[in-house]
Amino acid sequence: MIDRRRLLTGVGAVLLAAAASGCAPPGPKGAPAAPGPAGPARAETQPIHVIATGWHSGLVIPRAAVPAGLLPEAADFPDARYLEAGWGDRAYYPNPRASLADALAAGLVPGPSILHLAGLAALPAPTADRAVWRVPIAAPGLARLVRAIHDTVERPPGGGRVAPVAPGLTPAGRFYPAHGRFHLFNTCNTWVARQLGRAGLAIAPGGIITAENLADRLDALPGARRLSADAGAGASAGAGAG
Repeated sequence: MIDRRRLLTGVGAVLLAAAASGCAPPGPKGAPAAPGPAGPARAETQPIHVIATGWHSGLVIPRAAVPAGLLPEAADFPDARYLEAGWGDRAYYPNPRASLADALAAGLVPGPSILHLAGLAALPAPTADRAVWRVPIAAPGLARLVRAIHDTVERPPGGGRVAPVAPGLTPAGRFYPAHGRFHLFNTCNTWVARQLGRAGLAIAPGGIITAENLADRLDALPGARRLSADAGAGASAGAGAG
């Protein structure tokens, strides 16, 4: 079986060489950023998390933050404390035997997309291969983020819960049809930045293609903190490529 992370790293190197963008896991930028100054507004926030593994990045939100009527697919993960959401190419992302040709096609030919949701028992821990950011967000922003993830799912007329269309990248994951066209300039990393922007955070998707691009924006985002590798235990999030 092809190592998806190495495959995407190689493909990214080929496609993005002119832009001088690597697809390796976001490396450390010195010491993890210190939390922003405390203040009254911070007391009203709660953290979400962004993960980046190789080319791919995703969002981790508390399952308890999903209200009735939004993201009904959360019911597929009744025992989860957290939900990880990742977006990618509908043909490539769920394919465990994806080839180099599949990866090139996903990047070069705009195609339909898919959303991966995974239920987590604990927060994902940073490792040598996975970077994790803790991002404080106010309650209204978190509600907008949940709405944005809900709206990513491609639903039938009238809305309602959508059945999974493919098994997930891990036993705890499922794939769902999604809105949007995936291509080289609209990747999973672009999607993560767009959702954060919709939540009201000071980050825009323009110019974000790789996980490294996203990492640079997160490292500069006020209040966001890149966790160190020993920052507590966590469950492994559903790794993938999108």
